[in-house]
Amino acid sequence: MQVEAYNVKLKKIVGTSEYNFTGLTDISVSQACYDFITLAIDLVNTDVDGGEYYLTISGAGGDYAKYLCNVKDHEYVNSSNVNTLLSSTVKISNL
Repeated sequence: MQVEAYNVKLKKIVGTSEYNFTGLTDISVSQACYDFITLAIDLVNTDVDGGEYYLTISGAGGDYAKYLCNVKDHEYVNSSNVNTLLSSTVKISNL
């Protein structure tokens, strides 16, 4: 992956809902050209309905990856855990 701003689009498979997160930058401590990126997406202030979505990651070079993902309805609870990074982080894996 290159050092640039990325866009993430969630498009609902059934229905017309679409969510766009633009201008996201890689916040990982690793350097450019690694096989993964870490993008911070604000899901606390963006209410995403549950269901199946196409998740597309794009950038200046076009679409980099497309995934099928399932978003589960949930209620965000602010954790009192000492590790605040993990208490407010959503990890998308096994796509």
